[in-house]
Amino acid sequence: MASSRVMQLSEIIAKNTATVNEHLLHQNLPTPSFDLTQPPHVPIDFQAKNVGDARIAVLEATTELNALMKGPVETLESLMVDIAQKFPVGEEATYADIAAKCGIEEALARHIIRYAMCQYIFREPRKGMVAHTALSKVLADGGDAHNQVGQMFEEWWPASTRVKFHDSGPQ
Repeated sequence: MASSRVMQLSEIIAKNTATVNEHLLHQNLPTPSFDLTQPPHVPIDFQAKNVGDARIAVLEATTELNALMKGPVETLESLMVDIAQKFPVGEEATYADIAAKCGIEEALARHIIRYAMCQYIFREPRKGMVAHTALSKVLADGGDAHNQVGQMFEEWWPASTRVKFHDSGPQ
């Protein structure tokens, strides 16, 4: 039986977390925790390439696993709020900049943002540039907007995928 993607990701996480943990223990460094004595950064020696690569593998796999376990609606909902908070209101940002700050692929960022533009969340003042609208400003500022975005993705998005457009030909 083929292994599912979530099981593959859990194996990647376990293997690479062990690599990072062994490195920290071998170097007599603290392992990650929320203890008050914890240093502000995980003390990984990035000169040891396998340790830095293992850390990146854990971060990437946990991000993907998180999205898979949330499912499309919850992932998109949290991404929309996250995107809105990644660049200042009143300024412009490129899709690539936003994607990098969100830790997602540029193509995915472009797709999500352009869908949001259809709902007047964000605008493209110039080709390739994204700016806030009054709606995305509310998301960027926080507050109760999270619930409205949730409704949009829980109710409107699924419905929009079922809309059939028929070409009636020349009029």
